[in-house]
Parts: sequence; structure tokens; C-alpha cells
Amino acid sequence: MTFSERVSKMIEIIKNSRLALIAKGEAVPYDDDIPDVIEQMTGGADTDNLKNMIAKSRFYSLTVPNGTSRVSSNAFYNDTMLQNIVIPNSVESIGYSAFYQCTSLSSVSIGSGLTRIYGSAFSGCTILHSINLPNTLTAIEQRAFANCVWLSDLILPNSLIEIGVSAFDYCIRIMSITIPGSVNTLGYGAFSTCTGLTNVKIKSGVATIGNYVFDGCTSLTSVDLTDITDSAKIPSLSNIAAFSNNASNRKFIVANAEMLAAFSAATNWSYYANDFEVAQ
Repeated sequence: MTFSERVSKMIEIIKNSRLALIAKGEAVPYDDDIPDVIEQMTGGADTDNLKNMIAKSRFYSLTVPNGTSRVSSNAFYNDTMLQNIVIPNSVESIGYSAFYQCTSLSSVSIGSGLTRIYGSAFSGCTILHSINLPNTLTAIEQRAFANCVWLSDLILPNSLIEIGVSAFDYCIRIMSITIPGSVNTLGYGAFSTCTGLTNVKIKSGVATIGNYVFDGCTSLTSVDLTDITDSAKIPSLSNIAAFSNNASNRKFIVANAEMLAAFSAATNWSYYANDFEVAQ
């Protein structure tokens, strides 16, 4: 067997072993399995060269096996060579730190069965620019997409109930976001330091906006509240800091004069009384 053939075989063995672990819902070691397999195949010969070539030739795209019910915690933790992944309809959850700091991951295709994305699942995926979130998704947990600095194309599904603490912290290229009315709570700092964010639309039905949710969104100029036409549906604002450190000309746009009066009198919203405008 030639040197290049040994490299190709090695990569295939590692790929298949990772897929087998994912299919069983088990955590996948990053490179811990490489030395042992190299020893078995080469008897120790060319170990360093093989390992270096494998590190440079890791598989770049992957389809999770159909029938898999979850992508386990740490499954691709710090896998800096993974570029694309397809997640089938059978997957219901993506575990903690499953794709944490996958700094080459640019494309994720998610099937229609996903219900929960656990904490830090995609945190630090610095070139991930878009992700489709299916209408089965109910929860995005803490820091799930934090520091995804190239993420710009984001549509939150109408099935979503929970957006966790700092879920999209420092996603600096998101320019516009609509919070669907299905959301019960926007967690602490959910969109903090999204410095490219200019427009936010909050739909009727959102129950609570937590502390510092849009803090540090220095380009935020418009918060559209026009979908809220019943004073009983005004979201609870946990603290005035929810909209701190926004653009100096930021305005809250409401549906009519009655809602202007209602928001201006509501707890904590009243702090922004001078920033409300009725939609034209």
C-alpha cells in the first residue's frame, strides 16, 4: 500500500468511526483516535507524516446518518476543518457545544424535525453566514450562536418559544430581526452587542423582554411594535437596560395613538416615553 493510499484509508476509517458514534448519539473525540489507528496501520512508521497529512485532509463535508435522533454534545467540538454539514429530518436536538468553534463551518442544512438547539451549539462558528431554522424549532438555548460574526441571514420560525441568554451575542452582521409572537421570553442579552443590527420587529404575543437583550446594538434605529394593538399584549420589559447603548436616534414605532399612550405608561417602557412614534 502506497503512502497516499494509507492516508486515504486512514481518513475513511476516522470518518466512518465518527459517523458511527454520531448515529449512536455519543460524543465524538476530535483527534484522540488518530494515533492509535495510525499505529495499527503503520506499525509506527511515518506516524508524524501521516498525522500531519490527515490533519490537512480532514473531511470537509458530512451528512449525518438518517435515523439519528440527536447530534450529541461536543460531537464536532473545535473541528476546524469541517465546512458543511447536512442534518436530516430525524434529528430532534443538537447538543451542547456540538459545533463549538468550528471555524471553517460555513453552511448548515437542518431538516424539519429539529426542536431544540442546546447551549453553545454553534458558538464561535466565525464564518457561518446563514442557517435555516425549521418551523419545528421551539428552543434556542444560551449562547447557541454567540460570536457567529458572519451570520447575517437569520429568520426565526413561528414555532420558537425560548431564546436563551446571550443566544446571538456579538453576531455583528445581523442587520434585521423579527421576533415571532410565539416567543415567551427573550433571555438576558439575547442579541447584545449585535452592532450591525438596525431594525427589530417584535410581534404581538412576545411575553417578556429580558435585561440587556439589545444592549450595545449601536446601530439600532428602529424597534417596530406596530403588530401590538392591544395594551394587554404589551411585553413585560424586565429592565430599562434592555435597549441601552443603541443609536442615539433610535425610535420605537407603535400602531396608533392609543398604543403610544399605553406603552408610554407601561412599567419600564415609560423610561423611553420620548422615543415613541406613531407609524405613518
